[in-house]
Amino acid sequence: MSKKRNSVKKTAPKKYNTQQALTIYLEKLDGVLNKIGLENTLDGLTSFEKLVVFAKRFNITDFKNLNPNVLTSKTVKELSKVYKKTIHSVFASYKTLKEPITTFEAMMLFSFDSILKCPDITKERIEELKTIFEFTSELTPKALFNPFINSLYIFTTYYSCFNKVHLGYTMTFTSKLNNPRNPHIDITLGLSSLKAQSTKVVIDNIYRTVHRIAQPRPSINEGIRWTSIPSCYLEKIYSGKKQVLDLYIQQHAINRIIERISLTDERDYRIVLFFATSDIDVNGFVYNNNFLMPVSINNIKVGYLVSSVINDKLIIKTCLLVTHRNTPEGDKLAEISGLSWGDISFWQIDKLSSMFSLDRNKHKLITDIFAQAGIELDKLKEEDLMYHFKRTSSTSLMSLSKYITKGQENIEIINDDVFAENDSLSDSQNEVQEEEEVLTD
Repeated sequence: MSKKRNSVKKTAPKKYNTQQALTIYLEKLDGVLNKIGLENTLDGLTSFEKLVVFAKRFNITDFKNLNPNVLTSKTVKELSKVYKKTIHSVFASYKTLKEPITTFEAMMLFSFDSILKCPDITKERIEELKTIFEFTSELTPKALFNPFINSLYIFTTYYSCFNKVHLGYTMTFTSKLNNPRNPHIDITLGLSSLKAQSTKVVIDNIYRTVHRIAQPRPSINEGIRWTSIPSCYLEKIYSGKKQVLDLYIQQHAINRIIERISLTDERDYRIVLFFATSDIDVNGFVYNNNFLMPVSINNIKVGYLVSSVINDKLIIKTCLLVTHRNTPEGDKLAEISGLSWGDISFWQIDKLSSMFSLDRNKHKLITDIFAQAGIELDKLKEEDLMYHFKRTSSTSLMSLSKYITKGQENIEIINDDVFAENDSLSDSQNEVQEEEEVLTD
């Protein structure tokens, strides 16, 4: 006879306590207002106005898997957890604040702005509230919500893999203001995905693997699409019949992005690529029989992705800094300073890491020459940047100043091959190295 099992009492789920939730939310909102210099201002709200602020708060759902044939439900669940932590820990950048606020805290302030648009509050009272809750001119509703949008772009790009899967997102808003117990606004997130596509093309008589580039595009239903460019923008270097060319990238270019942008977290190259290829038909241009896509950090141009048309595909072949030859600024720099390609490498100004030590007061000669060439790398400040960079000593910059001052010398240096044309590695060695899983520990 089987043993009699002890019955386990199931505890009833706790009922949602609206008043308790309201109190907790207002305490958190008060903490955020303190950070932006509006201490104790919530005390100036009526009970109804506090309820309006509470009702307009956002509830962000877990990701919904839009392509279960590409991503497993387990992976999507884990990505949801990581993303939720991200918006609660990554700071939004506002220069006028005495303390930084997180992406989610910025969204709380965005919801707070809704009180000024409530039709049940008189115009006279709204004008009064504007004087009590006066945000800085920088904290506009758009500026408060943008960090959330950017976080989705960056998150899905960061966790994409060129040889595995590309991620994108969709977003819908559902008002639940009429819910008497828990009024709020749902932001429903969908996680879209595309299986990576790679192919081989002959570049300089060698078969090389290239990867197709995709980007998050929330304006379309799928939330992601392959990146392409109308051929009319490539008339000087393309005479084929295709109206649109797909964008691909060579592994050599990925290696050069990591090396020359000086990234310590190698996955950051995906974010660099995202911003550089987002509007290639607007920002890209033909130069020296190549198509250049500017790479900018904090609106400062630091380099270019260099691409060529091969087999009716636009293929990114390398990444050059603005100090390199075969870029408009680099060619101008060589003309002004007399520096050769070998000099650029020897004096370590072919890597962004060297530029963080660039100081107009200490390196006036270099910064003046850079300015004449249209180079603004001296304006970069590491603390303002979203990436993790390597740093190098400023010793090479001081030595470079002396070198330019005393004139050019014949220094025998092996030049780097800009387009990997003379790469002697076999095709098997050029294969994409196995990337990390979509999720990391």
